[in-house]
Amino acid sequence: MQFKPVPVSADVGFSDNVDLFGYKQFGDRLTNVISSLEQPTTLVLDGPWGSGKSTFLRQWVADLRKDKHPVILFDAFASDFFDDAFIPLSAEILKLTESRVPKRSRFSKIAKESTARALKVIAPITAKAGVRIMSLGMLDYADIKEGAESISETLSHAFGDVAEQAAINAIENAMEQQGVLDKFRSDIEALVTQYQKERSKDNLPNCPVLFVIDELDRCKPTFALNLIERIKHLFEINGVVFLLVTNLKQMRAAVRGAYGESTDAATYLEKFYDLRLTLPVLRLESRIEAYVNYLQDHLSITTGDSHSDMAINDMLIGFFTSHKIELRSIERIHAHLLVNTRSLAKNQLKLAPLIAGLCILRHLRPELFDDALEGKLMWKEVSEFFQFEQWAKSRSYEWFANWWRYLTDPELESDNKVAEDMRRSISQYNIRDSRELLKWGARRVVEFDILPS
Repeated sequence: MQFKPVPVSADVGFSDNVDLFGYKQFGDRLTNVISSLEQPTTLVLDGPWGSGKSTFLRQWVADLRKDKHPVILFDAFASDFFDDAFIPLSAEILKLTESRVPKRSRFSKIAKESTARALKVIAPITAKAGVRIMSLGMLDYADIKEGAESISETLSHAFGDVAEQAAINAIENAMEQQGVLDKFRSDIEALVTQYQKERSKDNLPNCPVLFVIDELDRCKPTFALNLIERIKHLFEINGVVFLLVTNLKQMRAAVRGAYGESTDAATYLEKFYDLRLTLPVLRLESRIEAYVNYLQDHLSITTGDSHSDMAINDMLIGFFTSHKIELRSIERIHAHLLVNTRSLAKNQLKLAPLIAGLCILRHLRPELFDDALEGKLMWKEVSEFFQFEQWAKSRSYEWFANWWRYLTDPELESDNKVAEDMRRSISQYNIRDSRELLKWGARRVVEFDILPS
């Protein structure tokens, strides 16, 4: 049993049956923009948590690779165990170029040697501190070339009262380190240029290497900041375009956590990218319906009764299309639904409005779910939350509303036609008290609770 759908395969691009969110057109426009870039550029693709960024990326990158576009898809979250982002970033570029430039080529050898020397400069804690000081604008290496006197003064202000010889040694060390890093950039750039020449021999399109970084907002804040700083200071080279896929709101929080709550996080981050793009959030009913059907099929969610399964789907689609629910939340609700349906015995009650509604409440409004667990949930709260009247008429919203009114409205008269119809439909299960039915359903959900990831 799988609790969440298997990610879209890395070799499956956009197609009518796979483009669940309708992102193909956006992907095509993004490809046109990136293919036309002629200088080092860092782009940000911003999108809220659970908006489908990773799914879009996998499909888009698959299409790029089918068109022979040079692309690296880098999972930052999977690499945040590294002490420094320089290591995996440089490794990915070297690995890509090896597909066209032989390992024994002088370009490959020189680039690898420069990478090793650069790593020696970056690895020590003192070097890390030096790069951080540079990134904050305290020390500008352009000044070093103008003369030692002004830099000695700068160092004195930056580090306090130091001896003259110590300042000179620090300057010489800084100049040597900067020379190593400058050579690293030029050697990597030469390698990328040679890589493009080899591609052109095979009549492949002339376009920059695209380095896509995903899951940036999920990795450790220190690694995320280190990564974007490394890109700016070490990998801003001709022939390479970076696309950072993240939630900028989360990244701003990481900046404030690292540098203090008073830090202007938005301005700080703007130093590291050239253009911000936003992933469109599509709320078309047809897309939501397709995704719900996709989840049901791929998770094999079924009560064993086709009518109940259809009714559950109708309730989910009716609710999701009338509320702005994140895609990841939709997945989580389906996970609750899966364990609930799998736990039901063959001849047990499979009341679709109860099963689907409680799974929605458990994830989105846990305080209302707790009231249901105690049999205290009231119709007024249910009606305000689900807003049945906003659902599409085709989704039989009145039927769902009647069931939930029966379960939660103590003022519903026993001889009311709605109440009579509800009681008649479950008479075979010997259930007399609607409140007990509500509590029973809630217990079925909470006994197989799924914690957020």
